[in-house]
Amino acid sequence: MRIRSLLSAAVLAAMLAGCGAAAAPGAAATVDGQTIPRERLEDAVRELTADTAGTDTQQRNQAVGDTQRRVLSFLIQAQIIRNLADERGIEVSEADEQARYEEELEAYGGEEGLAELLATQQTGLTVDLYRDVLIPASLRLDVLREELAGGVDVEEVETRTVRHILVETQEEAQEIVDELDDGADFAELAQERSVDPGSGAQGGDLGANPRGAYVQEFEDAVWSAQVGEVVGPVESQFGFHVLEVTDTGTLDQAVGGGDPQQAAQAQVDQLLATAFADADVNVGAGLGQWDPAQQMVVEPGRVGEGADPAQQPGQDELLEESLDAPVEE
Repeated sequence: MRIRSLLSAAVLAAMLAGCGAAAAPGAAATVDGQTIPRERLEDAVRELTADTAGTDTQQRNQAVGDTQRRVLSFLIQAQIIRNLADERGIEVSEADEQARYEEELEAYGGEEGLAELLATQQTGLTVDLYRDVLIPASLRLDVLREELAGGVDVEEVETRTVRHILVETQEEAQEIVDELDDGADFAELAQERSVDPGSGAQGGDLGANPRGAYVQEFEDAVWSAQVGEVVGPVESQFGFHVLEVTDTGTLDQAVGGGDPQQAAQAQVDQLLATAFADADVNVGAGLGQWDPAQQMVVEPGRVGEGADPAQQPGQDELLEESLDAPVEE
């Protein structure tokens, strides 16, 4: 589980949905017409930046701005999940929320222990946000996952096994394509030249994954390629990819006998991808702009700049994968 997705969002390609429009008066943001109160954002930011009070003004302003955008990104993501759950008739009770919260408090030494852990991991979450926003979002995803797992057939969930080489420029990617056409070994080139540290050491292998596992440009290339076909250069926010689909199969083959929970997770990923792409998000004045490609609030003028190109292009940054991260040791 990773906290990154919760705070800096999944990498899903989508059209900008109202990022230049204004939120309702008094709102930090609106999400499909639902208001995120500015007061909630301000309370969290005030608590999270209390230790910057005596610092240089420029540094403090930067810290406050960064924290505002990080917290607001989290609140927007959680609201999108809530809206998705509401559309599907999923409800969680206050009793369930309180029970989950008490379980986690017991595991991590009460509110003080939880607060220390959140601060140590620099999650951008307060205890109040963890209790009132993150836990309900987590529970809604749990219910959705369980509902889907009850009706999924893992033998019908198609997967593709893919390997890739990630480089920084289109010219270098084209050079690699040419070398592969001349008979170069794909795995060796990936180990030597890929800037993706995760897959590069494995010869570029990303494993077998269902639809919805990658950023959109990479996803489109994977699912339109023929087995054994070298495809590229493919540009994404990470850089330029050269890829090859090495096999096709189904999820039961990929996980060794079938796992309804993993198949359900794949469906949750796809539902979230659609929900995040379709969400109409408007950010309040002075708080930044919503970038649906990164699923986060960014500084004005930085929409579409993407993330660190050294990161793997997998959709493993989706919000639901990070929900348990603050309590991970």
